[in-house]
Amino acid sequence: MNQTLISSAALLIGLGALSNKPAVDEVDLSLRFKKGQTFAVSTNSEVDMALDELSVMVDGAEVLGDGIGFEFLAEIKEARTTEILEVKDGKVTALRITFDEQDGSFEASYDAMGESDTMSESMDSDLTGRTIEVRLDDEGDVVVTDVTEDADGALSDEELAMFDLEPMAAGLLPDSPVEIGEEFELASEWMELAAEFMEEDLADAMDDLGDEEAAAAEVVMESFYEALSIEAKGKVTSVEDGMATIEYEMSAAVEMDDLMTLAAEVSPEAGEIPPGVEASMLMGLELTGTGMFDLELGQLVSLEIEGDMSMEMDGAADMQGTSAEAAAAMSGAIALTMKVEVE
Repeated sequence: MNQTLISSAALLIGLGALSNKPAVDEVDLSLRFKKGQTFAVSTNSEVDMALDELSVMVDGAEVLGDGIGFEFLAEIKEARTTEILEVKDGKVTALRITFDEQDGSFEASYDAMGESDTMSESMDSDLTGRTIEVRLDDEGDVVVTDVTEDADGALSDEELAMFDLEPMAAGLLPDSPVEIGEEFELASEWMELAAEFMEEDLADAMDDLGDEEAAAAEVVMESFYEALSIEAKGKVTSVEDGMATIEYEMSAAVEMDDLMTLAAEVSPEAGEIPPGVEASMLMGLELTGTGMFDLELGQLVSLEIEGDMSMEMDGAADMQGTSAEAAAAMSGAIALTMKVEVE
């Protein structure tokens, strides 16, 4: 009897201990930096697109005959070394970037109206061999300087404006620790980045365009952003030997059902759009990927992303007894790999 009571008590105590033990440990994916660290980052990206459909029908007859075929492949490679010069309160306040390599290639082919051709070009960058310093000044403003010795020409203000102190991996990581198997959202941050990117592009356009052209660019940018939707999430699936595996799922879409109204807003001088004329566009992107986060270093040390993208455009007009329809569709694949070595 006493032995039974003792065994039962031990079992209850054991169960209580198990119930109080956390089911899953939290994983801290915060980026950490130290003065003097160097990051050797290599990235490779590839985009392959093809024209799947291009059709123009007038009163039920195909205008383009057998149609048009078009395909292109673009590849970009980059190798850069980033040295952390200053860190304050865990944030990088000064760094130096040296571009060891940045180049690419572009190949395309088309087949139209019985004729075909191909092209192949290399894409060289003015950044190869350059060293850029990025710092916060006493007022908290970002100052970007080209410190390349014996540089062949100067970079433009637009090229220098591309640099900031924001870590490349920041948009791929959660703001607080997460549990293994717990999903974390990234979409809101990506929408903010898209808004900032469009604002910067719009500001550049304002400098280079006249008042009417700048106003038109603003309308297009705002319409594009309003039509944009993003879904992005990550999940730590495992932790082994101090390395966290992160699985990503991301999608983006731009759906514009009334391009003619947008055209009227962009060019009001063209007059009212006639009844019976309409056009729409749908763009889509679906990505999946895997990242590896070194918990001891506090850095995302590798990333592999791949997926599919598509674009569809449709238009129709019915005017003065003539009807016309047009349709175009493109699809393709995208792939990105990134490797980081930290010293």
